[in-house]
Amino acid sequence: MSTQSQAPETATEPRAISTLDELRASRRATITRAETARILDVDKRTLDKALDAGEIPHLRVGRRIVVPREKLLALLTNDPSGQAAA
Repeated sequence: MSTQSQAPETATEPRAISTLDELRASRRATITRAETARILDVDKRTLDKALDAGEIPHLRVGRRIVVPREKLLALLTNDPSGQAAA
């Protein structure tokens, strides 16, 4: 059994974003559905309904769905230009 602990962030697995402040501070281009649901404090199924209805901007990459960080920030800050200030 190894006693070494894993670093919270690796090159292949960035630290999960859970709050609006972390979203603002992040430099990632997109976030996952799970992260988006945590930030919005909704269940993933509720988020999926909003994504399907076009209420939240997203991209499909193969079978995966990701949410553009800047567009989500703009939506949450009521920025009509679609580009939230960093």
